[in-house]
Amino acid sequence: MPVTQTDLQSVNLLDPDLFVDGPPHELFARMRAECPVRWNPTGDGEGFWSLTRASDIELVSKDTERFSSARESVWPNERVAPMPKDVVRATMLGMDPPQHTKYRGIVQKVFTVRRVALLEDAIRDRVTALIDDVCERG
Repeated sequence: MPVTQTDLQSVNLLDPDLFVDGPPHELFARMRAECPVRWNPTGDGEGFWSLTRASDIELVSKDTERFSSARESVWPNERVAPMPKDVVRATMLGMDPPQHTKYRGIVQKVFTVRRVALLEDAIRDRVTALIDDVCERG
């Protein structure tokens, strides 16, 4: 179905088929224009909020009083593969300031465009080897 005819409320952002041909840029552009903040239901009757505009994502990311990672899980599939809250909170994605700020300051120095570019070949080789191994196993 063409993106222009897709019912945006029915789009499941957890569906891997949505990303088979790469990021669905046209779909995200339409979502930013027509419903930049939307509820994404999941098969278990639960769901999550998705934001597609950078300004909204930035606002929510900075407002840890109203949008704290400590309140709920930040992992959409936690119900499928539950993780103890203390494990989630030990990751940067599960942290709020000032703890997140401290760790971000440490890791952002090694995640510059230049540093990641230097790792690209090694990452590509590792991923290729992993995929080849999976394919061999069937």
